[in-house]
Amino acid sequence: MLGVGRCENGLYALDQHHHALVSLLSAHKPRASAQLWHAHLGHPNYHIISSLSRLGSILYSNRSLPNNSNICVGCQLGKSHRLPFSLNDEHCRMPFDLLHCDLWGPSPVSSITGYRYYTIFIDDCTRFSWIFPLKHKFDFFDTFVNLQHYIETQFST
Repeated sequence: MLGVGRCENGLYALDQHHHALVSLLSAHKPRASAQLWHAHLGHPNYHIISSLSRLGSILYSNRSLPNNSNICVGCQLGKSHRLPFSLNDEHCRMPFDLLHCDLWGPSPVSSITGYRYYTIFIDDCTRFSWIFPLKHKFDFFDTFVNLQHYIETQFST
């Protein structure tokens, strides 16, 4: 048994007294480092690992817990954030002066007709968009050339 708790509104809440967490091997509790317990328990705060150790639920070999400068890589990546894009309200003045494009894929599931990639072209001035499904990644270049030819012939630009 791993824990004792109750079902509340479809969620299981573990009891908070010291008998709530029970070791898998009651006769021989495995002894590991605090860092290993941290990884095995889903990267909780080291105060939680220390509390579990005081309650006798887990044992760890080195009694010194890591300090804040020795945070694991998984925790650092989980707390990192990408910087936001800078606001840019400037747009081209004429249609088709600048096109943005993106190629997405491969899709884990093919469409009914066998498409696994998708590309989008967005005109910077008008924000008009074209979306093309692609069967192969190398079809992107031909799609771009065909769109360029279409713009040149239909809009004379």
